[in-house]
Amino acid sequence: MKRVLFTSFLLVAILQLHQSMAQVRPITGRETDVATNQPPPGVTVLVKGTTVGTATSADGSYDIQFPEGSNTLAFSFISYQSIVERNIGNANTIDVALATDAEQLQEVVVTALGIERSRNELAYSA
Repeated sequence: MKRVLFTSFLLVAILQLHQSMAQVRPITGRETDVATNQPPPGVTVLVKGTTVGTATSADGSYDIQFPEGSNTLAFSFISYQSIVERNIGNANTIDVALATDAEQLQEVVVTALGIERSRNELAYSA
C-alpha cells in the first residue's frame, strides 16, 4: 500500500512540475535607438497586465520569462516615446527600435518654497 501511495504521489508531483514549467516561455530580443541604431541601456521591459519585467543590458539585449495568457510586451525609457507595445504571438525573439520623444525638458527649476533663513544662518552661502 505504501508503494502505491508513494508512486501516485510521485506521479502527481512530476505532473505538477511539468505543468508549472510549461506556463512560461523565454522571450529574448534587443532594443535600439531609431536615429543612432545604438542601444540605450536600462530600458524597462514589462509584460503588460502583470508585474513581470526586466531591464535591458548595456548592449540593449534582454531576456524575460513570458507567462502564458499574456500577449504584449511594453518597452519604456526616459526621453523616449512613452510606451512602445509589441504583440508577441508565437515569436521567441522581439527586437524593438525606440524613437526619441519630441517633448523634452529644457530646464528644471528647484525652489524651497516657504523656507526663510537669513544669509548668516545658511552654511553654504558665501
